[in-house]
Amino acid sequence: MLRNIGYTGPYMHDGSIVTLEDVIDFKMSGGFPHPNKSDKINSFSLNTQQKNALIAFLNSLNDTNFIAREVARRNRLE
Repeated sequence: MLRNIGYTGPYMHDGSIVTLEDVIDFKMSGGFPHPNKSDKINSFSLNTQQKNALIAFLNSLNDTNFIAREVARRNRLE
């Protein structure tokens, strides 16, 4: 799920990547070598403009109204 992805770091299954930019860099590198890694996972390139556009797109999926409502709800529960 990508909704509110800008608010859900750290990323990856183990929380090992802190920022969206670092996630993109990791994915661009093709990830770490592993005996079970699929040969369909390959490195790729994005220039700075493309990478910034991807980050802007991902951040456009953030719903600030949802976050504000959730914070207010949690504050009422405290």
